Amino acid sequence: MSIHTRDNPSVLVISGPTASGKSSLAVNLALRLDAEIINADSVQLYRGFCIGAGVPNLEERCGVVHHLLSTLEPDPGLDVFQYSELAREIIAEISSRGKLSIVVGGSGLYVRALLSGLVQVEKIGQKVKEVVSKNIASFSANPNGGTVAEQLYAWL
Repeated sequence: MSIHTRDNPSVLVISGPTASGKSSLAVNLALRLDAEIINADSVQLYRGFCIGAGVPNLEERCGVVHHLLSTLEPDPGLDVFQYSELAREIIAEISSRGKLSIVVGGSGLYVRALLSGLVQVEKIGQKVKEVVSKNIASFSANPNGGTVAEQLYAWL
């Protein structure tokens, strides 16, 4: 999928299931199109998650610049909203150099957030968490009060 609007520079998106050849295709296209790659895999963002995450090694990257690939620490992590904001900044920077961005990965939510945006909501405060936890802990499965799920629904 390729998108282009007044607000977005051209971006080529390669998304699909694990081990379907997305990274290899992206590298081959990047070499031919003088493009840079932006990772859209929620696990490949983090350092130390190479085994089992299919992170392409330096040889497999063939000298193509990769962004957001094994660059972050797992703690505190990055939520999908933060990812989309960061990826948009990188796309703008790549575009300012006259290059194409290739977004590649299998995390559909990350791709959708990048292409369509998300609504940012405020983080839940500690006091709210405590009230909710206390109320949920008071629910019990019993014939008179209904199931825990029913009690929770009624409370909400």
